Amino acid sequence: MSDVYLYSFKGKFRLFDIESFLLKTELPQLVEQVAEGTRVGLKVIVPNPGNITYIRPLIVKKILDFIKGLGALVELVDTLDIMDEGLEVMKRVNHVGYSFQTFDAPFLLADHITGTDYKEIIINGDYLPYVHLGTEFEEMGLLVFLTHFTGDPFYGYFGSITHMALRCIAKEFKNKVLADLVFEVDGSRCDKCGLCVE
Repeated sequence: MSDVYLYSFKGKFRLFDIESFLLKTELPQLVEQVAEGTRVGLKVIVPNPGNITYIRPLIVKKILDFIKGLGALVELVDTLDIMDEGLEVMKRVNHVGYSFQTFDAPFLLADHITGTDYKEIIINGDYLPYVHLGTEFEEMGLLVFLTHFTGDPFYGYFGSITHMALRCIAKEFKNKVLADLVFEVDGSRCDKCGLCVE
């Protein structure tokens, strides 16, 4: 397992600072360790419609170009979320700027456009004996995660951890993992303001 690095956007942000930051991480050494011509996945999360808190393409491109500059074949990768439809996600990829035209690198859905392309990995966990990992991940010699968190006291860190864990497993398996989570509305507290659906 590798270290986790935090790049803070607090204060004055300058794009060229990202490269000097990356040089201080173990990323150059990790890329050097994979065989030449080996695929390197740059794991992003394709935001849901209306979500404005995602890592901007300009920043992702700077990181992708840094990894490319180390001689790696880089591909952007994500998996389908529970409610996602593959074609709709590919439209969002273009809409938010995570496209081939922006990065000169392909964007892949690791569990395919159907969310059903996976390999079963035995983990012998406390709650699950196995997971269904998107097959594209198996072909990659290195996976670099890009995630972010907001200032929200609960969802900020939780969302980042969830991104790194759940967004690598196939869509069909996410249903199994999250099966016990049921959305409930307390009718006595609902004033039908509509805030929950905005």
